[in-house]
Amino acid sequence: MRMYSWEPEGILIEIQAKRKLMIDSANETGLTSESTVRYSQELDELIVAYQKAGRAAMNSNLRIVNRKLKKYYSPMKMRAYIFNGAAPVQASM
Repeated sequence: MRMYSWEPEGILIEIQAKRKLMIDSANETGLTSESTVRYSQELDELIVAYQKAGRAAMNSNLRIVNRKLKKYYSPMKMRAYIFNGAAPVQASM
């Protein structure tokens, strides 16, 4: 399995290109041809890489937010907000 370390936007461009290759191959040689299956597997790898890149970016953003919150609120105050339902942002229905 190839590892991708690009930004999500770059991976999306690669996904679009690989999808086109796969579709063209399927139209020319059939759905079960060796080249179509290979493109499909490479596309799967790219999609997984995109999902991982998105998760990594989200986790990075959460760490930044948590660091900023800890600067202003002690852990005890944060627990009180969460468990007492006094969180600054309430879920709306």
